[in-house]
Amino acid sequence: MIKAIIFDLNGVFILGPYLSERYHKKFGLDEDEFLKALNKILKIARLPGADNVYSYFKPSLKKWGIKLSQREFYDFWFEAEKLNPEMIKLAKKLRKNFKIYILSNNFRERSRHYDKKYPRLKELFEKRYYSWQTGYKKDSPKAYKKLLRENNLKPEECIYFDDKDKMVELAKGLGIKSYKFKDIEGVKKILKKYGTIKGIY
Repeated sequence: MIKAIIFDLNGVFILGPYLSERYHKKFGLDEDEFLKALNKILKIARLPGADNVYSYFKPSLKKWGIKLSQREFYDFWFEAEKLNPEMIKLAKKLRKNFKIYILSNNFRERSRHYDKKYPRLKELFEKRYYSWQTGYKKDSPKAYKKLLRENNLKPEECIYFDDKDKMVELAKGLGIKSYKFKDIEGVKKILKKYGTIKGIY
């Protein structure tokens, strides 16, 4: 019996163009060079006790000749991201019969921006598990086990959606029914398979 549905946040409920593409388009920066710096920084910034992300980016921005204040840096990053209205509507219906959770690799400034700009998103889920708070990123089994343990859930009682193959396979290996998110119709099709879609269509 399915009791809970777990979702990734970015790429599912919050959509936006790749940041590397935007830095290339706006500043002419090589995407691979940007991604190399981004990935290195996020390994630190997504964990508890990290400094603000801008402080980690400042040396790279200076090297690239990009002049952005802290406020401009965050605005450029966050303002291109928008809610996925179809998924919001679906989640509102699902929460009538299931517990729904967010499991997200994210850093402090970004999640706080979401809380301020999208307060209804904060209220939609039973609980949100951000790596910067839990200490566990989704490439660790501990991230999933913490969510299951704290909510008295068994792996087989959960369905999980993520837009990254790596996370889907890891969760699947723990016994969670896990699927790659592509679009809302794909989600509905999978939920229907488990009989959890009643009242959605």
